[in-house]
Amino acid sequence: MSIKISEEISKNFHLFWDNYPAPVMLVHKDRTIFEVNKAGQAAGYPVGVRCIDLGEKKHHEGCAADKALQDGAAVRAVVYLEHAGIVGDVNWIPLAG
Repeated sequence: MSIKISEEISKNFHLFWDNYPAPVMLVHKDRTIFEVNKAGQAAGYPVGVRCIDLGEKKHHEGCAADKALQDGAAVRAVVYLEHAGIVGDVNWIPLAG
């Protein structure tokens, strides 16, 4: 089963996020990456694979996607991403609908 998004959703994602200076991904609840913004493309984030399958399992230990989906509300964390050597302001934001 292949999950698709509409051309309109894809266009609107890029319209809103392509000039954002950090990587942003549009991810399905099964963790398939549908779209990435320009910063995400430059960082090498692939489309069509599950985000949870990228990198090492330990890099996903703080993932709050399930909580955001369950609560229907955004979850934010400011964390040190040891594997990248940076502090990340990470957000999981479920879309309505």
